[in-house]
Amino acid sequence: LNIQVGISHSNNNRAFYVEILKEFADAYGQSNELFTKLVREHRYKQVEILCLDMKGLTGAIGARDMHKLINEIHQDIVYNKQELLPKYIEPYQKELYKLNESIEHYIGVQ
Repeated sequence: LNIQVGISHSNNNRAFYVEILKEFADAYGQSNELFTKLVREHRYKQVEILCLDMKGLTGAIGARDMHKLINEIHQDIVYNKQELLPKYIEPYQKELYKLNESIEHYIGVQ
């Protein structure tokens, strides 16, 4: 979690950044379950929508590793390589776990 990037995207307001992190954690903190379900059910349009949401949000909060992963997943969708999506289930879970841990740590320090 690149906190400086996140704060800069939050009008340099730490309190606002903390609120954005809390909202992200509430809305997307368990998105690995949704991602897994959508991939296994071949609901690729919904996977794409989730990726677009996550791309913007992870970029805004400074979640570099998750943002990079989401970009890779989105590229496979854009280039019609849906058969590759199952390989992202485990990395998505791991990155989201790390991101949630970072958010909890940062919020706890504030």
